[in-house]
Order: sequence, then C-alpha cells, then structure tokens
Amino acid sequence: FCFIVKGDIDQELDSHRAYEDWKQVRQLATELGNREWQNRSFAQFGIDAFYDGDLETASKNVGTAVEVATETGDLGAQIRYTTVLGYAFVKVKMYAQAMPYFEHALLIAKGVPDSGYPFLTNQAQLEALIGLKRFDAAKRLADDILSESRRANRVVWEATTLTLIA
Repeated sequence: FCFIVKGDIDQELDSHRAYEDWKQVRQLATELGNREWQNRSFAQFGIDAFYDGDLETASKNVGTAVEVATETGDLGAQIRYTTVLGYAFVKVKMYAQAMPYFEHALLIAKGVPDSGYPFLTNQAQLEALIGLKRFDAAKRLADDILSESRRANRVVWEATTLTLIA
C-alpha cells in the first residue's frame, strides 16, 4: 500500500521516480500472487511511458490493463484506465475521440456506488468539452464537479476545476 501511495504521489512530481515505485508494487504483487495489482502496476508503466513520449508502450500497457481488468472484474481499474485512455486523446487535442471513453468509464462508475464521485473522469471530460467548445455542457459539468468537491472538501479538485473554468 505504501508503494502504491508513493507511486501516485511521485507520478505527480517525477515519472521516473514513480516508475521505480510501480516496479516495487509489481514485484510485491507478483510475490503475493495479487493479479489485480500486477495489472494495475502494468498500466502505471504505460502512464509513465506516456509522460516520456512513448505512445506505443503507453497505449499497449493501458489498453491491455483495461482488457485484463474487464476479464477479472476489477471495476476500479476499468474506470481509472478507461479514463486514462480518454485523457490521452485530450492531451493530443482529439477531444471527440476521448468522449466515448469517458462515457464508458462513467457508466461503469454509476453501477459501482462505492467507487465514489468520479472526479478524474469528470474533470477529464470537462477538458474535452471545453476543447470541443461545448461550453454549455462544460458549465453544467463544472458546476457539478464544484458542488461535489466542495461538499466532500476536495480542494484540489475544486481548484483544478476553477482553473479549467477560467
């Protein structure tokens, strides 16, 4: 669990350091026979590859991770990595191509109330809506994200949403 948290934090700061964290997660998951975290660490290697500009490895790893998560019923990984696939399209300004990924991730999340509010998916979708110049839909979604982030005292999501609105 500590390596997972460290990997998430390091992902925000230094993808090379995060790669080492996820290698530790993968090694421990393999030793423990935890297929879920073996798969999730594989996806994280893909995310690191994306930040390094290796789009081939990124798409292969994250796409495979979504397939494995679907086969194994890991709904959390399906939501997260389907969102990540869509967000990759947002980052290269292919907003329309991103939308089906977000819609699919939100559909899965809706069926899993314990997954909580899908901040990551909604915020990625908000970026796509802005890119598509669908400002009315973007405003409605931004209002929803702001409302939920304030209710749950999730100030980072609130701040990021306010930045996108600006």
